[in-house]
Amino acid sequence: MTDTLIREVNHIQLSCSMKSVVDAWQIAIKDLKSNIKSYQTKDMPNPKPCIMAGNDYSSPWTRDAAINSIFSCSLLLPQIAKNTLLSVLTKHNDNTIISGEYWDKIIWIWGAWDHWLHTRDNNFLRKAYEAGVNTIRQLEEQEMDTTDDLFFGPGWDGCSGYPDPYATATGGIYDWKNFNPDKCRNLGEGFPIKTFSTNCIYAQAYSCLHQIKHTIRINDHHHWQVKENRLIKAINKHFWCEDKGYYRYLCDPIGYTEESEALGQSYAIIFKIADDRQRNLVFKNQPISNAGIPSIYPDYKRYQAYPKPLKYLEKFNHPNQLIDIDEPDARAVGRHCAVWPFIQGFWALAACLHKQHDLFDFEFNNLLNHAIRDQQFAEIYHPDTTEMYGGLQEISEQDGIVLTKSCTHQTWSATAYMNMVLHCILGIRASDTGMRFHPHLPKGIDEMSLINLKWHNWTIDLTIRRATPLEPSITITGNDEAADLGMIPISGTGHVKVAITL
Repeated sequence: MTDTLIREVNHIQLSCSMKSVVDAWQIAIKDLKSNIKSYQTKDMPNPKPCIMAGNDYSSPWTRDAAINSIFSCSLLLPQIAKNTLLSVLTKHNDNTIISGEYWDKIIWIWGAWDHWLHTRDNNFLRKAYEAGVNTIRQLEEQEMDTTDDLFFGPGWDGCSGYPDPYATATGGIYDWKNFNPDKCRNLGEGFPIKTFSTNCIYAQAYSCLHQIKHTIRINDHHHWQVKENRLIKAINKHFWCEDKGYYRYLCDPIGYTEESEALGQSYAIIFKIADDRQRNLVFKNQPISNAGIPSIYPDYKRYQAYPKPLKYLEKFNHPNQLIDIDEPDARAVGRHCAVWPFIQGFWALAACLHKQHDLFDFEFNNLLNHAIRDQQFAEIYHPDTTEMYGGLQEISEQDGIVLTKSCTHQTWSATAYMNMVLHCILGIRASDTGMRFHPHLPKGIDEMSLINLKWHNWTIDLTIRRATPLEPSITITGNDEAADLGMIPISGTGHVKVAITL
């Protein structure tokens, strides 16, 4: 069964006038396929092929399941994407809820809605609505601050992603509560922290729940759009930093800070939280490093004076097995302040949606070149040297700060590249009415084709070419309705050829 499902991807053929683009695509496909494994839970007792987070993981992760589905898997591997999304659901008091790290597990709702756009699986969507409603109601009760309409919650599980007040000797953000019980809230998980990207995800979850509710025609008392608008207003009030020209990372009394969090900036643009002026300022002012967009900028000073000789942690599940290493030549960077390809994927999408083509091309070429060089898609890269680099983080009271591993063959890094190809260069956009195309050819690429793409009852051959001085055009052959609409409608069937000149 797994081989049959994976074979669907093998039938899709990508060609490009720049050979390295296809070479990197094949590396991404290889990394993705290597991380599809049989998996089962007590709520999914029959083993099914699911997508692991990477070569160093033995189970799906909720945020990874959603992000991989959005980036490429719901389009290319819909059944395996569905299995993976369902694998992270669980039961609580006989109610289906979303499992995972609580602060951003609500991203699953976006993944579920995007999955439906590619599959029209209404039974899945009804289950998604049930799980989404149960989960967000619980989070509203426990994690919403009614004084400012924002949600409490971290954004990273490691303390290297936080300023000094949230640093812990043991490295985990969950451990912060043990070191600071007097600063904890008495409700929910207790964290007083309010993170930009986390609140953006809640706003998108509200938006998706609104769309799901109307799609499956449920008449309930929930006013998701009202909640979305209220939260967007609160985000812009409390996180926007006018003098910086971008959104601040944290806005709670303990960690109030004006660092730029790249994931949040990307979300704010993609989810239309930022207005036109704010969006243009973010594009102008967001810091970019040699390797791509850094996760958090600037980095935290506590990592610049790392202990010498430095120790290296190769396996997170064996924190006592440390290796002495030579002093690195490159500057020390916190683990969660380096370059993460999945964030590059969202930033690239935000840039492409608004024709910031130079920003897109920079991220795309960086990720492509890293994959070709390393023959894999790594978890993290050093912002200056561009090499695979896990970054520094506290690990224990005894050992202090160590250099951590950049995990190998990371799925969402591979699918981030696939997202850049599928949704940015080829410009594939699925909606509730059909598939449209808004392509962009980076400098150095004159033509790209994707052949034998299966979508609903269609087989699609898509070709994008640079054809100046011809006027931009789109031609669809093989179906009269699609030709007239200039898009692939939901209804209908057949083999169509889409040719777009730019």
